[in-house]
Amino acid sequence: MLTVLAHMGRPLEPHDLWGAWNPDPLLLVGLAVVGWAYARGREPAGRARGWAFAGALAALTVALVSPLDALAGALASAHMVQHVLLVLVAAPLLAYAAPSSAVLRGAPAALRRGAVRLRDILGVRGLEVWRDPVVVWLAHVAVLWLWHAAVLYDAALGSAWVHALEHATFLVTAVLLWRVVVSARRGVAVSQGAGILIVFGTAMQSVFLSVLMVFAS
Repeated sequence: MLTVLAHMGRPLEPHDLWGAWNPDPLLLVGLAVVGWAYARGREPAGRARGWAFAGALAALTVALVSPLDALAGALASAHMVQHVLLVLVAAPLLAYAAPSSAVLRGAPAALRRGAVRLRDILGVRGLEVWRDPVVVWLAHVAVLWLWHAAVLYDAALGSAWVHALEHATFLVTAVLLWRVVVSARRGVAVSQGAGILIVFGTAMQSVFLSVLMVFAS
């Protein structure tokens, strides 16, 4: 059977896999701080959203910290599983949890002031555009296709910073997309019928992209 490699180099051996955790301190501290701020600022009434946020953090940990991250550097299949965890597991859970308010409440005052300034700079209209289902769908699809083009795909494999940017854009655009489908906040999510169409359209373009990758040289 042909083993599809994500890049040239020696793949991980089975006996090395369970020791190949990602010790990136920036990533570990970031996940821990966000989790701490959310636990500190969340409201007791939002129990279901709390579980959704915990599930999202677990999915992010599996995708980015566990040995799957190291395996994704050798096998294209593991690389795609990593993307699926970000886009189809962590993102909808984050969209449903809507953790931004709780995280800001639990964050230090300086960070809260910075978030308010950023919101003022962007303006209400600049933020409202990202609630448009068409805009967020097109943005997410564009990000998926661009990063799976050969040049950017190779760039992500050759640079840890570019790879982190790839994952960040996948996650952010996927959260924006899922927010208009599953958000628990009033007035944010579209109707159920429109949500089904958005999910179906996203699935179909992903299938087409997968077919192109399978038969690409």
